[in-house]
Amino acid sequence: MRIEILEPNPPPRLIELIRCLDVPIDRWLVSESIGEIGSLPSCTTPLFVPSKMAEAYAQSRWPDRKIVLHDWPTCFLTLPPISANDKSLVIVPSTPTLASMRMIKTLADCLWGREPSLPIVIAGATCGDDRLMSRPNIFVTGAITADELGNVLRPHNPGWILTDFEQPVFGHPLVETARQATRPVAYRDWSGGALKPRKGDLAISAIANAAALADLVVDWVARS
Repeated sequence: MRIEILEPNPPPRLIELIRCLDVPIDRWLVSESIGEIGSLPSCTTPLFVPSKMAEAYAQSRWPDRKIVLHDWPTCFLTLPPISANDKSLVIVPSTPTLASMRMIKTLADCLWGREPSLPIVIAGATCGDDRLMSRPNIFVTGAITADELGNVLRPHNPGWILTDFEQPVFGHPLVETARQATRPVAYRDWSGGALKPRKGDLAISAIANAAALADLVVDWVARS
């Protein structure tokens, strides 16, 4: 018997019970926190990661812990060739949080000042779909699944994709699907430079604030 834990911060009582069982633990890293697992012996509790980005992040933060990479399956994203006209910037958020919405609004304001004719398509749910869609350059699709992403994006002629820009969320189906799109993709580099971005992609510093991220993305779009 083995126990797998994906919850970033499981209840301390649960950890106590697991210790009493004396069985192997497979602890997965799916966010920036590993909570109570930090108190478990690193020699007996490997940290499983679902992607190379998660692996690089874990190695930099917990160099003494055994890291085991098991890539989670990713949906294949099929998009038609980019049309030269009416391209859009697609944003694929990982979580519908207030911080995510604020970052999107900052980017939308920056883009409106530089490229007012370029629309933003948010593929996924936010915590304020109606508020965002009241802006002239934003359209929100609402909640979608990873296997729906290609069909949802196809009518919008995506020229660029921004994803994984909030806090580290590793193995997220929408994020991982968006990252392998046949489009330039911008994202925060949780690896600290350990992973080389694809040609045309934009790896943004993990510590860049919302304003800096917006400027970098708009400059990147303008250059492409």
